[in-house]
Amino acid sequence: DTPHNRISFGVTLSALAAKARRVKDDDVSVRDKCTKFGSMLFTRCVSGTRVVAQETEVKDISGYSFVGWGASCDDYPEPYFTAACALGASGQELADFVGRLDRAFGQAHKQLDKELRRRSDSQ
Repeated sequence: DTPHNRISFGVTLSALAAKARRVKDDDVSVRDKCTKFGSMLFTRCVSGTRVVAQETEVKDISGYSFVGWGASCDDYPEPYFTAACALGASGQELADFVGRLDRAFGQAHKQLDKELRRRSDSQ
């Protein structure tokens, strides 16, 4: 619950990250799969979203250290995406957003499932 932020919301990408980790147990690979989901949203004309993949490196800026640069807090435990909610959006616009989001999730999981099958066939 974010009582002081009524214009955006966040959704974890934990299921997508867990499946990506089964494909390749590597932090960089998991981050790449999560950020690819962000590009899938962009190519489907879903604006106002931002994917924040887990980052373990520390970024120093003017003497301040940030773990998980770009996240809402230091060292957030899960990758997530945020979406801006436009004031005055119509019900149809919301339905379009949800439909595009659903298709992007479906496509991302389908690609990971394909990689998992290919990996299991090669073993």
